[in-house]
Amino acid sequence: MKKLLLFTFITLLLLPACEKITNINPVPVIKFREYTLEQARDTLGNTLIQGKLLFDFSDDDGADLSTKSFGDTIYSIFTTPYIKNPDNTYLKAEFDTTYYLVYDENMNISKVGQNKTLHGDMEITKNFYVIPADTIRYDFYIVDIDGNKSNVEQTNDIGF
Repeated sequence: MKKLLLFTFITLLLLPACEKITNINPVPVIKFREYTLEQARDTLGNTLIQGKLLFDFSDDDGADLSTKSFGDTIYSIFTTPYIKNPDNTYLKAEFDTTYYLVYDENMNISKVGQNKTLHGDMEITKNFYVIPADTIRYDFYIVDIDGNKSNVEQTNDIGF
């Protein structure tokens, strides 16, 4: 009886030390924050409009990204532009088929201890040398090295 009581006591002491097993979602998740426009100058001194897309991201299986040999590339970002019509409908545009590569040193990534999840924010800059329309918006998503496509997010209306 003493052995059973001792075994039960030890089990109850050690039980809280066991970590809960969590399922890892390999698909990255993004959340749009803001899109801003500002005037800027290129290296030749030409005036242009610079758009900055800012969004949050989270990737549960982020540890595998640092073990692959893709150079420093972690994510590819794909954007689809839409032009806003006077009747408030949107027409898919062909003016911008931008494909971005995002590098680790350019991102605010946090990865603490043994946690494999990568999360942080990304800011993508797009230079507009020609104003494409009065108002546009973008749908965008990221793809990680393993080819996992995130959810698709949408920017607010971008007025020039």
